[in-house]
Amino acid sequence: MVQLEAATITRVLELLVLFSKKAAFQLQEFERVGGLFQRFSKAAEAQEKFEDFPLDDVKIVISTINVCTQRAPVEVQNYRAIADLLDKLTKVVNECEDCEEMKTEL
Repeated sequence: MVQLEAATITRVLELLVLFSKKAAFQLQEFERVGGLFQRFSKAAEAQEKFEDFPLDDVKIVISTINVCTQRAPVEVQNYRAIADLLDKLTKVVNECEDCEEMKTEL
C-alpha cells in the first residue's frame, strides 16, 4: 500500500475524466478504468489528508497516463499538470519498491 495526498487523488480523478472525454480508452479497458475511478472517487469523498492505495492501482494510473497521452491529443496547458502528476506517482512507486526491497533483504 502507498499513501497518496488528497490533492493527488483529485488530480488523478480529473485526469481520468479528461482522458474519458477524449475517448482515449479502448472498450476492453473500460471495466478496469471504471473500477479505478470508483476507488479514487470513494477516497476523494472521504476527504482525508492521505489515503492508502494498492501499489498496483498507482502503477495502473502511471500506465494509463503513458498510454493515453499517446492516444489522444492533450492541450498544451495540461502538459505540466500531467507531467507533474506522472513524476509524483512514479516517485511514490519507486519509494515503495525501495522499501519492499529493504524488507526482503532483512
